[in-house]
Amino acid sequence: MFPIYLVPVEGNDDIPAAGFTVNSVYPNPFNPSTTVRLYIPQSSDLDLVVYDVQGRKIRKLHTGGISAGWHTLVWDGRDDTGRSQASGMYFLRAVNAGDVSVQKMTLVK
Repeated sequence: MFPIYLVPVEGNDDIPAAGFTVNSVYPNPFNPSTTVRLYIPQSSDLDLVVYDVQGRKIRKLHTGGISAGWHTLVWDGRDDTGRSQASGMYFLRAVNAGDVSVQKMTLVK
C-alpha cells in the first residue's frame, strides 16, 4: 500500500467554516493526481474512501483520528495495491462525526 498523508494547512485558522466541510477537490478533472481540501471542526475520527461508479472501494485514503482545522491530501489515482486507475468518474466519500460528504472526481488520461 502506498501511504497517503493528511497535511494540516498552515495560516488558514482565520478562515472559519460552519462545520465539517470538503471544500474542494482540485484539479477536477485531473491527471495524474488531485488535491482534497477539508475542514474538521473538532478533533475526531475521519474516514476518506474513493469509490468507482459501480460502488467498489478503490482506495482508503484515511481512517482514524484527525485534529481540528484545515487539511489537504493528494490522491494519486491509484488503488490500495498501487495500480493506476482507468479514466473515469470516481467518488470521494468523507465521513466525520456522523456527517457525510461525497465529491465527484474525474480522472482523465
